[in-house]
Amino acid sequence: LEHRFEPLDEAAFAKASAVCMGTGRFLRAVLVPALTELGEEVVLAQTRGTSFGSYMAKRENRAYEVDTVEHDGTVVTSSVPVAACGTLGTADGRLAFMSLPGRLPALRLLGLGLTEAGIAHNGRSILDLAEFLHGCFRAGLGRPEAPLSVVNTDNMPLNGDAIGRFVRACDYT
Repeated sequence: LEHRFEPLDEAAFAKASAVCMGTGRFLRAVLVPALTELGEEVVLAQTRGTSFGSYMAKRENRAYEVDTVEHDGTVVTSSVPVAACGTLGTADGRLAFMSLPGRLPALRLLGLGLTEAGIAHNGRSILDLAEFLHGCFRAGLGRPEAPLSVVNTDNMPLNGDAIGRFVRACDYT
């Protein structure tokens, strides 16, 4: 059960407006805290492996810590809550992830933690993204009055263009 994206409470899923594919440092330390600071509920998806999902499943409050070093050298530890966490690294977790669009009526942002290596034609992450976006379409998400935005956090030039091109041309679509 720990890899299946179960919310701490169902109300969190009703409000969840963001899904982040990836649990790398930038997503955990910058994007997710920024979104939660704005009042958003976020679902985190580990794309490979199970370590972060297992760690989060053991947390009573579904929150993780982020240390920030201030200008004067002091370290401030913040707790960052998430609506749910799981992995695409297991068959059950992947199945649960692909069912999320039908459970997240307020979804409007998809954060990606893809590096240059993951931005490739028919790469596993591109195929997962295409399938997830198709699930969003089938669930009625991404309508003109409530668009769905995809944000990639890698610094590869024109990564959004490349991701869009690969999603539209991948074997899933």
